[in-house]
Amino acid sequence: MEIFIKPKSFNREITASASKSYEQRFLALSLLTGEKTVLKSFGNSADVIAARNIIKTLGCDFFIKNNKLIIKKRKQFSDDYIPTLDCGESGLCARSFVPVAAVLYKNFIVKASGSLLNRNIYEDYKSLSDFGFNFSSENNNFPFNFYDCELKAGNYKIDGKNSSQLVSGLLMALSCLPEPSVLKVENAVSIKYMQMTVDALQRFGFQLIDEYGETCNFKIYPKRLALDNYKFKIEGDWSGISNVLVAGALIQDIKVKGLNQYSLQADKAILEVFDLAGVRYKWKNSVLKIFKSRVNSFEFDATNCPDLIPAIVILAVFAKGKSLIHGISRLKNKESSRAEVLQKELAKAGITLQIDGDAMIIQGEQKPNFAVLDSNGDHRMAMAFSILGLNSENGIKITNADVVEKSWANYYNELIIE
Repeated sequence: MEIFIKPKSFNREITASASKSYEQRFLALSLLTGEKTVLKSFGNSADVIAARNIIKTLGCDFFIKNNKLIIKKRKQFSDDYIPTLDCGESGLCARSFVPVAAVLYKNFIVKASGSLLNRNIYEDYKSLSDFGFNFSSENNNFPFNFYDCELKAGNYKIDGKNSSQLVSGLLMALSCLPEPSVLKVENAVSIKYMQMTVDALQRFGFQLIDEYGETCNFKIYPKRLALDNYKFKIEGDWSGISNVLVAGALIQDIKVKGLNQYSLQADKAILEVFDLAGVRYKWKNSVLKIFKSRVNSFEFDATNCPDLIPAIVILAVFAKGKSLIHGISRLKNKESSRAEVLQKELAKAGITLQIDGDAMIIQGEQKPNFAVLDSNGDHRMAMAFSILGLNSENGIKITNADVVEKSWANYYNELIIE
């Protein structure tokens, strides 16, 4: 799919899509607890649909009624049943649902499609060997066959330098075992995502003690508090909406509903960037208003919120002065090699980015030319390029634009004014 983004043609009021990170965690926990669960304000992104299909494969049917996603109590399959977890392009599903599945099944298959086939998940799975996992595959790629897996409670250590998603899966899985466990995460990154997992666990009644730093420590207890019901409202997604907020800062005032002002989501850090860049905003009655502002250059470390980088690069392109973004090494092994894709594709529009080690340097007040930019199969790229087009004189055409469905199914329809 191709789309032409016209200059300055977008809605002034928008509702953030549901956080897929929270929804995927709630889906996993509804499966593990086996309890009937009701989710309000749910999403329809491809990643969320993949997670729903996985829990169905593992025993939890679901249906939609009165704008609520209702997940039934978990059913039991025969002992010889070997489920196949189809993760689509979702890295979270491929990492987090493996420990989750191992609580219920010793043998299962994990497959993927699209950009996930190009990501190095094998190294993540290797780190599970100390937790009682066995697997095989051809050429260290999907599909992976897990066999004779036996996750037991214990004292564990894992290197968290590449991703927090495997850690999140282990936290959820270990919480469902009959004995207490300790999980130590060394070289921890994306700490906010671990905090989100702990938050989700506590909402389901699980008990654990968490300590954060360069090494994160989790003490996990088997006793779960009984709840009157399992009804949850999913807050808005800061990752996807960050691009829209940048459009508001650059082009016209915008109001956004559905966001949690006190969210644990890592990409709420877009407001920290706004503070550094002099972008004005305010909260009123749970609505966030972004004011068109004179944007100043900024220096920001995105190590713990790498998904923000494409959006804030666009902000920096139009800022006054030279901006510096640290932590771009975290852009590797994503849906695309994002730092290189940003540099290559934006160059087509006459935008210059400089990569220096783990940092990106962006000279501000650049004016993009009309260009055809390829998302490279990456939803974050397509969203960022759309904001570039909105703030250009002649617009931008995006190829492979439909990849936004991975995280926000109706992104263009909700954002763009025809």
